[in-house]
Amino acid sequence: MKRLFFSLLAICLYNIGCSEESTADIPTGPVADGEEICKCMKNVFEKASDKTKSLIECNQQEKQKYFEYVDTPDEYIQFVEAYETCLQQEDNQITAKRIHVGRVSKRDTELRTNIASIKKALFAYKKQHGEYISCDPYPPLPSKYGQKWIAEKSGNFQKLRWQPEYDVRGSYAVKSDGNKFKIIGTIDVDGDGNFATFMATARQNAETPITPQDVY
Repeated sequence: MKRLFFSLLAICLYNIGCSEESTADIPTGPVADGEEICKCMKNVFEKASDKTKSLIECNQQEKQKYFEYVDTPDEYIQFVEAYETCLQQEDNQITAKRIHVGRVSKRDTELRTNIASIKKALFAYKKQHGEYISCDPYPPLPSKYGQKWIAEKSGNFQKLRWQPEYDVRGSYAVKSDGNKFKIIGTIDVDGDGNFATFMATARQNAETPITPQDVY
């Protein structure tokens, strides 16, 4: 099918008014993958006549009006449909990237901010009491949606005099033997049941997750 597109593409475009320059970049040999097909089609589209662009952009009923002027309508339809598929794939990739960036931002902003704040509270607590304390996970589990922080139910976080400024998606805990501590924050921004985890100690900040980057 790939070879069919390119063996007939130059003829099809010529028949609808494209110049020789427009078809100069069309590969004549076997094509390695769909990415090269899309690249070629986009290049041809940029150089194509206004009639060609109009055909690609209009709806199916309107396309039929143009096909009567094309000598090889079946092959040209295949080209148009393949090009539209490429555009859709590109849109899907852009959308997926935006979703990824948005989820990473929500994950990293909350966990980094709150863990850094808990760390400061632990330092202050030790300065006053001579030791660190442990805190059981609170809220008990992370949520896709924000949860209100109820100080009276937060266990030793209340002793630390720490609570977040805003509702939280994540769950926070402190493990300590009195002299050292480990802060653990988990979150599930996309609600898939796989928790992203950040961790901090007295010497280490929670800069990056200890779980894979594609876990939110």
